[in-house]
Amino acid sequence: FYYWDISGPGAGLENVDLGFGKLSLAATRNSESGGSYTFSSDDTKKYAAKTANDVFDIRLAGLETNPGGVLELGVDYGRAN
Repeated sequence: FYYWDISGPGAGLENVDLGFGKLSLAATRNSESGGSYTFSSDDTKKYAAKTANDVFDIRLAGLETNPGGVLELGVDYGRAN
């Protein structure tokens, strides 16, 4: 059992029927409450007040693998800026 949580403010498409499975796409952006800290290349700790975390989520669900079995594949790409 694995809980895959991609909640947050954003937009996406869900359950697009491809015939062999259902495609879902989403893009979310979350901001760190109160800002965040980062380490720079000169090993000093700097405070960055505005940090946004972007996550792009792609899933392919409903793939029939065997009688009574289904598979869901997906990938998340995230970056902070």
